[in-house]
Amino acid sequence: MFGVGLGCFGLVAVIAVYVVLGFMLAWIAGAVAKEDVEVKTGVIVLVVTGILSVLINIGIGQIAPSIVTWTWPIVNFGLLVLLLNLIAKLSWKHSGLIAAIYTLVLGGIMTLLSFCSDVATSSG
Repeated sequence: MFGVGLGCFGLVAVIAVYVVLGFMLAWIAGAVAKEDVEVKTGVIVLVVTGILSVLINIGIGQIAPSIVTWTWPIVNFGLLVLLLNLIAKLSWKHSGLIAAIYTLVLGGIMTLLSFCSDVATSSG
């Protein structure tokens, strides 16, 4: 209708998801560690974490493919701690606390979504 294809819609959807996740990271930082992290800083941390995490897990997959599923949260946690310290200029203690809570919350959300997906595919 407006000349916007599915590819552009997909890009907008990915950007929207990262903004929401960046807001969630900034909210956790403010609520838990009493640190002021801007949403744009949270989005930058998450994008860089995502890119590096994929690259690291591809490397791990080349060496030992059977452990990639188990190393994914560990790699994400480590990268979040490092990048919160480097990009957001938070202390190591606060970076670790924020990364631990964010990793647990995101892991819980992903687990619930996978259960919903399993129920949806098995019932119909």
